Amino acid sequence: MTDTRSDTPSTPKPKPDGEAAVRAMMEQLDACNQQEAARIVKTVARTKGKPGQKDLEKMANWLERGLEKVQ
Repeated sequence: MTDTRSDTPSTPKPKPDGEAAVRAMMEQLDACNQQEAARIVKTVARTKGKPGQKDLEKMANWLERGLEKVQ
């Protein structure tokens, strides 16, 4: 006959903190988004004056390309 009970008490395993994991991923995503936004602004930014229609179109194209990469 085999003994199925163990002599050592089982230690409860801590449950994974889902909220903390989501928070950490969102912080990482936010940092990536800030870096990407800075890169796009640097790419399409003018040296003088306010952004015009062409600049806005160029930025929209960059954002669309980034969205295509993600999907």
